[in-house]
Amino acid sequence: MASSIVKDRTNDISKTKTIRIREQLNTRSIPEDRGIKAMKEASRIAEERGISNMSLEEINAEINAVRNR
Repeated sequence: MASSIVKDRTNDISKTKTIRIREQLNTRSIPEDRGIKAMKEASRIAEERGISNMSLEEINAEINAVRNR
């Protein structure tokens, strides 16, 4: 019985925190069109540089190569 009360209280606290975080994010969020524009620009640059079809393994290999310099 006591454990279910604690569990319910913990869930209530988590829900309250989640709601507060969502409210804060909504008041400071970047308009969606800016995010979409940024993704399109990144895709355009990747196309120009011939790297738009890289696999995850290739991307990680490039990252590791730069980190190990």
